[in-house]
Amino acid sequence: MTSGINTGVKSGRMSSHSTSCAAYSTSLLRCQTMNGPNLVAGWSTVPEARGRFLSRPVCSRWRRLAISMSSLWTYIAIAIDTVRTEVPADRILEQLRRSKNLPLDILLRLEDAPPSAHDGIVEVVTLLHGECHRLRRYEFWLPARGDIGRDPLPVMDPFQSPTPLLVSFSLLLPVNYDEIEWPEDARDTYFPHTPKLQHIELSRSSISCSPLFATFTNMVSLALWYSSFENFATMARMSAPTLQYLSLFEEWGDVPPTPPPIVFPALHTLLLRTANPVLRDLIVAPKLRHITLDGNALEIELCPFLELVSSTVSHLTLSGNGLVDEVALVVRALDKVQHLTFSRSVAVDSYNVSDSLFEELASLTPTVWPKLQSIHFTEDAHEDSEELGAGLLRLVRARAPVPTASGSAATDPAQRTLTRVDIDTHAVPKWLRSTIDHILSSNNVAAVG
Repeated sequence: MTSGINTGVKSGRMSSHSTSCAAYSTSLLRCQTMNGPNLVAGWSTVPEARGRFLSRPVCSRWRRLAISMSSLWTYIAIAIDTVRTEVPADRILEQLRRSKNLPLDILLRLEDAPPSAHDGIVEVVTLLHGECHRLRRYEFWLPARGDIGRDPLPVMDPFQSPTPLLVSFSLLLPVNYDEIEWPEDARDTYFPHTPKLQHIELSRSSISCSPLFATFTNMVSLALWYSSFENFATMARMSAPTLQYLSLFEEWGDVPPTPPPIVFPALHTLLLRTANPVLRDLIVAPKLRHITLDGNALEIELCPFLELVSSTVSHLTLSGNGLVDEVALVVRALDKVQHLTFSRSVAVDSYNVSDSLFEELASLTPTVWPKLQSIHFTEDAHEDSEELGAGLLRLVRARAPVPTASGSAATDPAQRTLTRVDIDTHAVPKWLRSTIDHILSSNNVAAVG
């Protein structure tokens, strides 16, 4: 009896849903379709793109319209691993056909693909690369196992042809690989015509282009992981005039003694996971405002560079591991920092900060970051992070404005400028959150987040 009732209710709901959908005009679906996802570097809105497809099979009229609209089929994503081993060659062919000549957004997550999928991957990648002239956004995570990951040159050859629509390009090799050396006669033959290119991300790759026949006139973001110094210098000089974001995760061993400086007139955000002393004279960034430092880069060799950029840097993000008391002696060089964040970065997916760091920051003289206004702990703390306690509390008490007899806050501009602490991580216990909230609210400033 219960089963029959449930079946009847389900049937009634489906009928009502179909009737409601039929009442919507075709133009409504067309408007929804045209208002597509904003696929930016990082592909943060992929679920939104998927949702556009899930909303289509509501009635035959909508399905027919969806199939006929080429813009619905321009986002092509493939994820293959040990569970999802099937290479969807037929689907890719159909999407290429239905998308007609519109620009394509391609995401290939193949880093965990098994060797058995090699032939299918080569077939699909070859199909997609045959449409290089249509590519708009391209992100390729190469397989960690199999020949294509160790020798990607043949499948990458099409990028030696013009890519007039390309806005974003990412080529990411597995982290357990050594850098793949492109042949010297081929490595600078890529991207001959990329007038719209704004973002490049390369991992363990020497792929580049020659400044003799191409320039990056609209480059906004450049990220290089484990690339040679020569490749960095080439890409950076070609991107420097317009570059705003630069990420370096390097262990250069081939740096010239005194490389000529590279001036980045528009650079405002820098991520570093290297403490190479050459940075001091290499990177000239007069408008740098935000710097992200990984724990592995926080070595004393980095101090000369930090001192050089300290006059403009107001935002500091610390990420990764190794965020202990010794770090304070390095980052104190950034004496104009107003906003401090602990967060993951594009290089490291979590962070682990020690309470000893805050203890050291509170006790050092002269005051570290005398203009500090806010501290933010994001939710990305490592699951095994130690709980913060007395050290953080001591820093907050040392930097929060002190109320006068009249009740208003008497702020010493030399060290008492902290007005906000935002906490999104489990690494800060509830009692400590409450205490920080009380300290800041009692002094008539913003409460803890």
